[in-house]
Amino acid sequence: MRFSTLLVAASLIAINCLGYFVFPGHSYLGSDTQIYLPMLERIWDPSLLGKDLIAVNPHVSYTIYDELAVFTRTVTGMGFDRVLPAIHFLFRLAGIYGIFLIFKAWAFHSIPSLFGTAIFALGSFVHGPSVMIWELEPVPRSMALPLLWLAIGWIANDRPRLGAAAAGLALLIHAPTVWPVWLMIALLVLFPPVSAVWNRNRWIVAAILIASLVLLFVLSRLQPGEREKQQFFLHLDANLESLQRLRASYNWIELWIALWWKKYLLLFVVSLYSASKLKVLAPPVLRRFHIGLTLIGAASLMLSYLTLEAGKWAIGSQLQFGRALLFVMAWAVLGATAAAIRATQKRQVLSALAWFFLAYAVPTHAQTLEMYLPWSASGPMAKKVALTLALALVAAATLRWVKGHLAVPALLALAAGAFWAIPYVTQAPPPPVLLTSELKTLATWARQTDKESVFHFPDAGKDLYPGAFRAESLRAIYVDWKSGGQVNFHKGLADEWWTRWSSTLAKPYIAQPLQAYELLGVDYIVLRSKNRLVGGNPAFENSAYLVYATH
Repeated sequence: MRFSTLLVAASLIAINCLGYFVFPGHSYLGSDTQIYLPMLERIWDPSLLGKDLIAVNPHVSYTIYDELAVFTRTVTGMGFDRVLPAIHFLFRLAGIYGIFLIFKAWAFHSIPSLFGTAIFALGSFVHGPSVMIWELEPVPRSMALPLLWLAIGWIANDRPRLGAAAAGLALLIHAPTVWPVWLMIALLVLFPPVSAVWNRNRWIVAAILIASLVLLFVLSRLQPGEREKQQFFLHLDANLESLQRLRASYNWIELWIALWWKKYLLLFVVSLYSASKLKVLAPPVLRRFHIGLTLIGAASLMLSYLTLEAGKWAIGSQLQFGRALLFVMAWAVLGATAAAIRATQKRQVLSALAWFFLAYAVPTHAQTLEMYLPWSASGPMAKKVALTLALALVAAATLRWVKGHLAVPALLALAAGAFWAIPYVTQAPPPPVLLTSELKTLATWARQTDKESVFHFPDAGKDLYPGAFRAESLRAIYVDWKSGGQVNFHKGLADEWWTRWSSTLAKPYIAQPLQAYELLGVDYIVLRSKNRLVGGNPAFENSAYLVYATH
């Protein structure tokens, strides 16, 4: 193996490590893993969590996420807490490699391509739809999306069979994420570019995609432990619509578009304008992906509105079409970075500076639009503008003037520095860590109780720590705020969750007799230490929590 190949491989691994461990980072039991872990644990051991709303209503029929996790746990002998982060890391590495291939398809050498990959690896949050370019938790979306970057990278480098295989695997893991890329691949099959590669392979590509669809359907029929089937064409009644607007507002475009439309309009323009500047570099297939996914991402807002706000169809909230807006942001960053690299190669320093500023603005500041109005910046905003400008200046200068043996370490040092500088200057909060030592101690004690025990956290309100407790203790929770996010998938679950939530946690906490909780089917209540019951005798306590048996 040549030294250059080893350097590229080591650099891609380093970039992935920086993104995974430094910024934007990763998390576990901070968000949606609180939902998937109970489902996985019950699939692994059906004797667990038999009274938990989430565990007994899994929505994993149309994904091999559960099969992949269970298979890896069986082979390695490790728990899900180690298996899922390891899988997540590997899928993100596959996505990083895919982004590198995209830059290579723009005819850049390895070092500029690595530098561009490092900029994209900084990621960003997509406000409104509430997704991230690099998801922090090891959930299906965080594994499917990197596979799409790998699929595009392979296809753009004339390896359509591998690209189709990656896109097929992405479908099996998380179908709602893949449809924009699948649509583009389908268009390439139906209307192929003038290419000998596509003439030879387009029907093989079609066969791979069709096979993955068939496999997904077959596996969905074999899903164990499912009590209520997902109904994609269910019409949302007024109560279910109101509940979804409360717990899944990110699906309802009209609830957030007024706040964020200027940002995405700007990113849309940046993406398409960069595509025009890169026309001479991009192979036809890559150009189609660049323009096509930008247009699809923008059009997804209308598709989401028509199916959900206008049509009131459950498919709109389950497939979450509006989250394809992510591709507008992603291609704006990719296009701006590639245009900046191209400008430095043509010795257009000012143009390169402007493009780098646009590329760095997305991970540096979530509002993005304000980044282009530095005259209005003050205080913390001024620091973010200054950081973005500094990164752009150093990037343009380094690519333009640092040559020879110094170029590689200089570019890699600059790329690595951004992963520390951005969270430090912008004071970006670290990924949430809900599983504190006190909560772990509580969960360890709870594992000694009967498997059918039901716990309730009456003073938790909308806090998310009860979900972390459920996943760690493997004991049922009566109701919590996080689990309400599943009202998109099962009407029966939605009705039951609302009944439990509205009668308990929706109200400010007031101490109740333990018998009141026993009537609900609760075996133990968990309170913060400040809410000690007068005259009560805790079954367990530590510095943060008190547990009382209801009978």
